[in-house]
Amino acid sequence: MAFQINPRSSVIMSFLGIVLHALKKNEDAIKIMDRAILADKKNPLPMYQKANILMSLEKFDDALISSGVT
Repeated sequence: MAFQINPRSSVIMSFLGIVLHALKKNEDAIKIMDRAILADKKNPLPMYQKANILMSLEKFDDALISSGVT
């Protein structure tokens, strides 16, 4: 598993979060996106994906905050 090889990769964490979201494990997906954001603050992918997850949960205000738009 790529995550075991490089557990600090924000890209790998982002894709893992996408898979968790697809499996309806939304809380786990959000947690992994938060870890990905902390791992690489310059990578916009985990912020975007976290906002997408929050939008799907109809947490619109949280999604807006997460996206960094505000």
